Amino acid sequence: MIKNNGGSIYNDFPVVLNDDGTYSFTLTSETSKKRFLSDVFGKKYDKLEYNKALGFDEANASAQNIIDFLSSDQNECFDISSKYDTQATYDIVVMRYAIKQNRFTKYKTTTIAKDVNDSIVAYVNEHSDTLTGISVEEDTIRKYNYPEYISSLIGYTGKISTDEYNELSKDDNSYTQNDMVGKSGLEQYYESYLRGKNGEKQVYVNNVGKINEVISQENPVSGNDVYLSIDIKLQEATYKLLEQEIAGIVYSKIKSGEIPITDVYFALINNNVVDLTHFNASDASATEQAIYNSFSGQLQDALSTIDRELESGTSGTASMSEQTLDYFTCVMSVLNDDGLLLNKQIDTSDSTYASWKAGTLSPRDYLKYCISKQWIDITKLDVDQKYADSSEIYTALCSYIRDAMTDNKDFAKIIYKYMVNSGRSLDSSCAFCFLTRVYSIMTMQQ
Repeated sequence: MIKNNGGSIYNDFPVVLNDDGTYSFTLTSETSKKRFLSDVFGKKYDKLEYNKALGFDEANASAQNIIDFLSSDQNECFDISSKYDTQATYDIVVMRYAIKQNRFTKYKTTTIAKDVNDSIVAYVNEHSDTLTGISVEEDTIRKYNYPEYISSLIGYTGKISTDEYNELSKDDNSYTQNDMVGKSGLEQYYESYLRGKNGEKQVYVNNVGKINEVISQENPVSGNDVYLSIDIKLQEATYKLLEQEIAGIVYSKIKSGEIPITDVYFALINNNVVDLTHFNASDASATEQAIYNSFSGQLQDALSTIDRELESGTSGTASMSEQTLDYFTCVMSVLNDDGLLLNKQIDTSDSTYASWKAGTLSPRDYLKYCISKQWIDITKLDVDQKYADSSEIYTALCSYIRDAMTDNKDFAKIIYKYMVNSGRSLDSSCAFCFLTRVYSIMTMQQ
């Protein structure tokens, strides 16, 4: 129905169907792949075993093995008929796997297509009696005009974090943990004024989740408008003049050596001028691939450092090297952002907490203490909540940290920072690779 009406399936499945009919993984880290295999086979990675029915080792399953397994009639698989061709089979696996991921939240919707056209909307509405459980939902998209010139002033919005929810809920209990809020600039400053009111609908549903009756409905209310006195034409002209002037100054200082080239490299990375994801893309240059290979080795070294500190580290953060301290600053930031650390429950007058803030306590001892004081949300960990002891919880927390750091962009930037400072993979060819990406800026004043 979607494809016949000019649409496409929404796909975030970690296996792709290639043009030649083969399958491959999109996952870039081994940790992510292990987590995916655990989800597919419904068991912890160390419990994966040889699958006699399909004839492969689950722990070393290929992308083709994954499709074969999910298409089979084994327990909790999709039993897809062999009459479907390769593309249809793959599309069915993608949609059913997405639905399966929400199987424990019965009324949570699963997205199977985005930005659908009018033909699809009309078809779904006209066939609602036969398309049980399928509906078209409207969503809002935040669009900023002239983002290049006023982005620092306007700011941006994003999904509310745990800390933001706790703070904003003090004055307004209508916030939910799914809300979008202002993160910076005017969006953040005028959050309470720009914010509207969420709608609400109470319904009766049947056994397949289809709405039988709407009991009550309260429509959402839009927030207030803010009008600025900014002259956008003046802003644009000023921005372009400053851009040219600054580019000229920076280029001259780089050329004279006044600004170290290592600072330039890291600035390009840290400010997202260089697309780090392209370093391991299929069309990446030999230089980019060399940089990525070097990064992969450094990533494993960094993860080993974190593992070692979490396993047997006794030094307080104040006595750590700057590099290791940067690693654990990022770790604690992730635990905060992900809601693992229950900041609302932490007793800031606690003497052990004071030792941690003073830098005299190791991350290992602090996190173990947090577990003992129930300052860690163990519902987010892969552990038996009812029977797990503190040792098992800590092991699960360490695994969570390693997985999170493996794919964390901020952590990757820290690693690139120290690669740059140590001169790893930064020969003249790398200079060309990096600098040609910002050629338009650097040549303005040449």
